[in-house]
Amino acid sequence: MGLLPITGKEILMRRNNLSLAVFIGCACCIGAFAETPIQNAMSRVLTRMGDALTEEQLMKADAATIAPFITDEDRRVFATQYWRFNANVPVVVSVLRDEKQPVAPFWLEETGFKKTDLRARNEEYTYEVWQKAFEAGCIGLGINGFDKHRPHYFVVVGPQRPGDKVELTHFFPVDQTIFEMKAGSYTYHDWPDLVLTDVPDELKGQILLPTIRGRAREAHLIGAFRKTPYPSTKTPDHVLLTWNGDPRTTQAIQWRCQSPGGTVRYREAGTENNAPWIEAKPACRPLVDRLILNDRETYRCTAALEGLKPGTRYAYSIEPAGVAAEFTTAPAGNEPFTFFWLSDTHNNPVTGELLAAGLARYPKPAFCTISGDLVGTGQHRDDWDCLFNHAAAFTPSFPVMPSMGNHDNIDGMGPELYCAMFALPANGPGGLETGRAYHFQYGDALFLMPDVTAPVEMQAPWIERQLQEKTAAWTFAVLHFPPYAPDDENPEIVEHWLPLFDQYHVDFVLTGHVHHYLRTYPMNAGKRAESTRDGTIYCITVSVGGGPQAFPKPEYAAVFDASGTPLVVAFEVNSKTVTSRAFDKDGHIVDEYTVSK
Repeated sequence: MGLLPITGKEILMRRNNLSLAVFIGCACCIGAFAETPIQNAMSRVLTRMGDALTEEQLMKADAATIAPFITDEDRRVFATQYWRFNANVPVVVSVLRDEKQPVAPFWLEETGFKKTDLRARNEEYTYEVWQKAFEAGCIGLGINGFDKHRPHYFVVVGPQRPGDKVELTHFFPVDQTIFEMKAGSYTYHDWPDLVLTDVPDELKGQILLPTIRGRAREAHLIGAFRKTPYPSTKTPDHVLLTWNGDPRTTQAIQWRCQSPGGTVRYREAGTENNAPWIEAKPACRPLVDRLILNDRETYRCTAALEGLKPGTRYAYSIEPAGVAAEFTTAPAGNEPFTFFWLSDTHNNPVTGELLAAGLARYPKPAFCTISGDLVGTGQHRDDWDCLFNHAAAFTPSFPVMPSMGNHDNIDGMGPELYCAMFALPANGPGGLETGRAYHFQYGDALFLMPDVTAPVEMQAPWIERQLQEKTAAWTFAVLHFPPYAPDDENPEIVEHWLPLFDQYHVDFVLTGHVHHYLRTYPMNAGKRAESTRDGTIYCITVSVGGGPQAFPKPEYAAVFDASGTPLVVAFEVNSKTVTSRAFDKDGHIVDEYTVSK
C-alpha cells in the first residue's frame, strides 16, 4: 500500500495523545478529565460492586463475581466503544490477540468475529487472527478483557473487494498511528523494538493499527482491587523536597493529605527570636484511584518558595498540623558538595536503609538523584505511597531529583502520576510534559535529566543546546537505559546521544535498568579513551537488589558487580575533582575512585 513511516516527533505527539485518551478511561485519574464511554461504564460497574461486595470479596473478584454487575448496556459499551474508526469502503477487520491470553475477549464471538487458522508472530508472542466483514461506516471494537492481559490485541484492516483503497478516519483514541502490515512493523508504541517477524500472506500490505500494552488496564476488574499499606490521613505526610527553579533561591515543598489546603511557614533557621514567619500557600491536586479500597482519593500539595538566600539553612512547617523540618539552599558559588545516586528503587523498603547508610557517612548531602524505575507500576498510587514512606527520614530535608524510568511510565500509559508527585523544572524539550526531561545546575556541576521513555532523537537538540551553553566544570547525565551493559542494547541512545556526550565531554552518565553495578573505563566513540579528559565514564547501579547474574565482565568495564546487591553511590564534587563511593546498606564499599580535571 506504500504507507509512509512517520517521524519521531509525530510518534511522540501521537503517543502522547493516545496515552491521554487512554488514561482518562482508567480507574485512576488526576484532576478532572472528560469521561469516555468506557470510563462511564467502569464507574457504573465499580459503584455497583462497591455497594454490594465487601472489601475481601472485591480483592478476590473473578469473572463470575463481576458478571452480575455488568448490565446489557455496559456490555454493549465494553464490546463496541473501546476502539473506533470509520472505513470508506467495505472492509475485513482482523483482531490479532495473544494466543496465551487465558480467555478471549467476550465480544469477539458475540459480535460475529470468527477465529481463523492464521497466525502472526514476533520474538515474544504468537497472535491468533479473528476476522469479521464490515460495511463502510463506523466500526467499533471492544476491550482487551477484564484481566489486564498485557500483550494487548492489535488490529489490521483490509478491503473486501480487490482494488478498493481503504481510508480510515475518525479514530478513537485520537491520532491513531497507521503502519503497513509487514515483517518489521511494530505493534506497541511502548515497545517499538518488538517487531513482527512472521506475517500471514493474506494480511501483508493491509493497514496495521498499533496500540499500547497499557490499554489492557482500562477495563481491569479481575485482580484489580488493591489496598495501600500507607493510607493518607488528616495530617500531612510524604513530605518531599524538589527544585522547580534555581536551587540557590527556590525550594519546592510537597506533601500528601486527605484534604487540600494548609500553609507552609518558613524563615531562616536560628532566627526564632526575631524573624517573622513567611507564609506560602500550596497548589493542591486530587489523586483519585477507585481501585484503592482504603484510600480512594487524596491530594498532592506543592508550595513553591522563591526569593531565598543562597547557601542558607531554613526552617519550615506545614500548618496547621505543625509538620516541621529544615532545608538548605544551594551555595551561590562553587563550593564542594556531595550528592547521592540511586536507581531502580521500585518502592522497595531497602531504599530507606540505603539512604540511612548514605547519611551515616555523609550527613549533609545536597540532594539525591534516582535514575529511573522509582516504583514498580507508575500508575499505581499505592506504589508511590510505599516509596515515600520508605524514604520519609530523608525527603523532608534533602531534595530528590529523579529521571524517568520505563516502570514510572509503564506500558505507554503516560507518566501523569510521576509528574504529579514531583515539582521539577519546566526547562525540558518542547512537546514533553513538565518534569519528564529537565536540567539544573548545583555548584560547579550541570545535571541533564533526559527521558528515555520519550522519543530519543527529538531530545538530542535540547541536550546539545544545554551542553553548548554550560558553564559548569562537571557534567552529569542521569538516564534510565544504559548505553553500555552486557545484557541490554539501546541503539537509539547510542546513535543520538552518545556523539553529543563525546563532542561536549560529558563526564559521567548515571544509568540503571539492568539491576547490577558497572563502571566503564573512560569511553569515546565506543572505544576506551586514554584518560577521563578524553572520555566519559558510564555507570550503572541498582537499589532494589536481585539475584546474581551470570554475565562475564565486559571488556569496557573497569568494575563489574553482577551480584545484585542494593547500593547507594555518593559523589563528592568540587571544581577540580570528583570522588565516587558505592556502598551497601551496611557500609561495605564496592567501588571507589577519583576523577580530576
